[in-house]
Amino acid sequence: MTNEGGRFTLRSALLGERNESRHSYRRRSGEPWFFRRGASGRLQHQAAVYNITVEEVGPDVVITGQGQIDLTGLSSAGSNFFIGAIIIPGGGVISFGEGAVDSYLTGVVFPDTGGLIATQPTSRSGDSFAFDSTFGSDFLFVPSGYASLSDLFSSMTFAGATLASLGFDVGVYQSIFGNNTVTIAVGANVVPLPAALPLFIAGVAGLGGLGARRLRR
Repeated sequence: MTNEGGRFTLRSALLGERNESRHSYRRRSGEPWFFRRGASGRLQHQAAVYNITVEEVGPDVVITGQGQIDLTGLSSAGSNFFIGAIIIPGGGVISFGEGAVDSYLTGVVFPDTGGLIATQPTSRSGDSFAFDSTFGSDFLFVPSGYASLSDLFSSMTFAGATLASLGFDVGVYQSIFGNNTVTIAVGANVVPLPAALPLFIAGVAGLGGLGARRLRR
């Protein structure tokens, strides 16, 4: 990673060439998005969930990120860097900037969500949170001094833009690393936790009731 005058640059990705196994997911078939399968084959709920929504709101595109990150087991890659707000869908880059951040290596390449178009937002607010997978890197950035599992919220607006003009492909994308699940919903809806749990339980209960009625017939 480079730190030119305290400012993060995307060339930092050149330092991210690691030989670890990395996994990104897009539309996990048939499984609730907030679970993954462990070595035993059983579904596991991740301790921390961070959701990003990318949607057209009137004449603009609004990107919102919220949730928590569990830093347990993640390797530090430095602290007190400065990042700016920018997106590069095809490079696996979403940065809410602006401010000082600490950097971690996740061992996971975040999914590309479209084309290689770099765009800075018209406005932004909230926490400085970002990830960068350019050139296969695996950088995660959280606010300096971030306490694991603290709440994060960030938003940025791209005035007069569309999903297409920013290079986004509609879909639901997911990365799992450590105790974390990061989901990016581009022009699609994702039910956030904990609201998703009652829906999931109700669905399972409904299927059970349907089976019971069929047996009684």
